[in-house]
Amino acid sequence: MKPLMSVTTWKFVVVSLALCVAVLNLFALTNWARNVDPAIAGTLGASFARDVPARQVRVTSLAADSALRRVGVVVGDRLRFDHSGDIGRNLGTNEIIGFTLSHGASSVHVDVRPAPIAAVAEHPQIAWITYIFGVGVALWSLALGVVVALRNMERPALIAFGLAMIAIAYYGFDSDLPGGPLQSAFHVLNVAVFFIGYAGMVNFALRYVEDDGPWARRWVRRSFAVYVVVGLYAAVYAVLFRIGALPVEMRPIVPLFFEVFALISVLAVWSSLSWSWWHATGALRQRLAFTGVSMGLLYGAFFVFNLGDLLGFEIVTASWFGVLRDLFQFVAYLILAYGLLRHRVFDIGFAFNRTVVFTILSTLMLLAFGLTEFTVDKLLHFEGREKNVIFDAVVALGVILSFHRIQHWVSHQVDHIFFKKWHAAAQALRHAMDKAAHIADPAVLRERFAEAIAAFAAGAGCAIYQHVEGTGFELQHSTLADAPALLGVDDEAVLEMRIAGRWVYLDILKTAARGQLAFPILARGGMQGLVLVGAKALEQLYRPDELSLVAVSVQQLGQDLEVLRAEALAKQADASAQRADALALENQYIASEALGLRELLQLKLAGHA
Repeated sequence: MKPLMSVTTWKFVVVSLALCVAVLNLFALTNWARNVDPAIAGTLGASFARDVPARQVRVTSLAADSALRRVGVVVGDRLRFDHSGDIGRNLGTNEIIGFTLSHGASSVHVDVRPAPIAAVAEHPQIAWITYIFGVGVALWSLALGVVVALRNMERPALIAFGLAMIAIAYYGFDSDLPGGPLQSAFHVLNVAVFFIGYAGMVNFALRYVEDDGPWARRWVRRSFAVYVVVGLYAAVYAVLFRIGALPVEMRPIVPLFFEVFALISVLAVWSSLSWSWWHATGALRQRLAFTGVSMGLLYGAFFVFNLGDLLGFEIVTASWFGVLRDLFQFVAYLILAYGLLRHRVFDIGFAFNRTVVFTILSTLMLLAFGLTEFTVDKLLHFEGREKNVIFDAVVALGVILSFHRIQHWVSHQVDHIFFKKWHAAAQALRHAMDKAAHIADPAVLRERFAEAIAAFAAGAGCAIYQHVEGTGFELQHSTLADAPALLGVDDEAVLEMRIAGRWVYLDILKTAARGQLAFPILARGGMQGLVLVGAKALEQLYRPDELSLVAVSVQQLGQDLEVLRAEALAKQADASAQRADALALENQYIASEALGLRELLQLKLAGHA
């Protein structure tokens, strides 16, 4: 099926969305005090229903210390806020909220200052924890969504996952924006993001297992189409609901429908991943287990939040309900992070390995420098700024000199804990190539190399070719399906490798070669052969370190074959020399015999005479 967008267009869309969400979230972070500062975090102390005409809301309850109660608002009054988004955002005691109050037949415009939130003042630590969890979830979702989407553009399931993660990063940030038309617009747009987040995750759960997963069933695809159409209709109605354009009699249905939609989505994700896990085996089963648990907790947390809102719980900052929701999300991301790093749930490549190493290394360096400064400052006292500067320079020099050793240790520990399979596979390939140097038969050497590549690259096949003058590159050994018996010297893959002097990707070339990658065997100033390598299992991409290791192994294979060829030529030369010596001795014997026969003949002739 033709892709919806080209690779370049898709990258542009993802990067643009990510930048917009990142900028908006960073802007929202400037209003952090409305979440955690007891003097700033404010509330109107009221709940509302959208069951009255136009853009009005009806007051259904008022707290004893409600700011609205102070300006004469009573239960049953109708309010029309100057900015509709003020109903659902975090307010500050340092701002003025304007609205038109309708009481009976009279209407009057009122300005009110929100009252402090008592829960924040009573439990500031919980408020901070809740806020940090929320910010962490948004930033992690954004980073994960961008990386997964950009590195898996050929897999619709992971594109859907990336969009869902970006939607999670977007959803809810509008509550920390300053009041105004822009914030109100984003508040309305949240409805569409709500739909994208849930629909994207359901699509991911259905399509993650591509060969024989739920998506292979026609009724599943048709059910998902119905689900999307219903969700789109609901999103349109929800937008009309938030801008006050929906008929009054239909308004109570919209929140209920969205809670049901969220429940169905969560159940669809859980059931799809559970079904796929039940029928999977091996590494895929482990990946599905981590994915199912983490995504189940994550979307279960959203469902708990929506259910609490539906049942009338006031989920405000520093409430136990909000803490429980954020704790679910935090645990979900911990499980997903462990699955990503240890069991490679998604192919986000080499970047995570280096990111983990860099993060730990930077943290250790900063801690070492800071602890040294703190300890010495408490134990030693330097007089004068110059001596203190000299000491700082000595400490910095010590950190720099120890950097390489610490980096090696951190890399080893990270590889051992999170990337043990990567490390073990690389060591196994290196060990196989060490043994290859002692193999005396070229056919056996090629066979063992193919086995080593298959073990290293999760079952990928390979084909080994040797250059034959006047013919091209002839196939010597293959475990790769449909590998051609001969590749011409003018094949595009051969030409690209000669120009670049390194491996090339075959899927972007018009070539007769099969597989995913081609590696040249360079020797004696030219390309003496090549190796084709197939795709890894489960369509995983080759990491940069894997490509480098395979390239080195291919070159070593070429060197070993050259050594065996040279040894074979040397043996042939020795055999030829020995044959020449034997022929020379034989010639001498024949000459001697001929000379004896000649002398005997001459004697016989002389006797007759």
